[in-house]
Amino acid sequence: MPVQELHRGVKLWTNKLGIDILRLHYSADEDKTPEWADQQRTGTTPEAFKQEYEIDFYAKAGELLFPNFRDYEHAIVEKPFPIPHEWTRQYALDPHPRVPHAHLWCAIDPYGDRWYYREYWPSKIYGQPGNIPEDDNRATIREHLSVIKWLESEENPENQGKPERIYRRIIDYAARSFGQGTSDDKEPQDNFQLRFEKHMRELRMRRPSFIDAIKDRDSGMDRVNAAMKAREVEINGKWFPKAPIHIFESDGKGGGCPELILQLRTNRWQQLTSKQMETHDPSSQPVQKRNHMTDLIRYHEMSEPRFIQVGSVGDNWEPVGEGVNY
Repeated sequence: MPVQELHRGVKLWTNKLGIDILRLHYSADEDKTPEWADQQRTGTTPEAFKQEYEIDFYAKAGELLFPNFRDYEHAIVEKPFPIPHEWTRQYALDPHPRVPHAHLWCAIDPYGDRWYYREYWPSKIYGQPGNIPEDDNRATIREHLSVIKWLESEENPENQGKPERIYRRIIDYAARSFGQGTSDDKEPQDNFQLRFEKHMRELRMRRPSFIDAIKDRDSGMDRVNAAMKAREVEINGKWFPKAPIHIFESDGKGGGCPELILQLRTNRWQQLTSKQMETHDPSSQPVQKRNHMTDLIRYHEMSEPRFIQVGSVGDNWEPVGEGVNY
């Protein structure tokens, strides 16, 4: 049955199962002018606007999760440079029981821009297209943290002879449901988060505790997409497009964030066939493939990252005893 317009902005559509569906368009409200619609477009992606306001249920199907990265990659991806020591740094962790844990660092400059400058994911297909192999690399939590400690230390040439000051550590709280049956199940009584924190204390790492990630997926993707929209900024008397989110490209020496860039280019919503569209509800689920780094950038952005003036927050951590922290 074709679509019938019952009233301005109100349409009746009957699917092949005989179910009547009323579609209420924003134009049914006289206050919702074309100028109002233009304002809504500026705060979202074209696909999200079509789905939310134009009643196109399948507008996102098969589309990229982060279309603004596609549109503004030239204003987001940057060549690596030494991060100033006084910029605020935070770290996010996505643990997993079967594949390598994923780690992503972010630095916030005095203007509030976020610079994603380092990642660590020791997979056999790191930075390369393809499916995660069943026999992917395995490492214990302690082994992961030994690498993390070195990356954040003054021994890492990237840090210009000074240890990094990590202001905040964020974790996917699913870590508290992971425990036994992994490559370091010598401590089956402890979940992953407890193990990470225990070994960080033993290794005397800064900030040896985590805050929970805010895992509202849709809000997180909206926030990341919004922060990937470029605006013109003046640099040495000339204007260049820059986004509030910056991502270091690969430096060819194992640095930068090639895995994050790959996932931003490829993560998509599920695609339904024309037959499935006739009988299935609209899908709003991403394709479940290699999304650990895009999860981590969501966790960073949802944490309200901000620049903290050096010296305004005490960071002389010295535990008074096992398990004591602040």
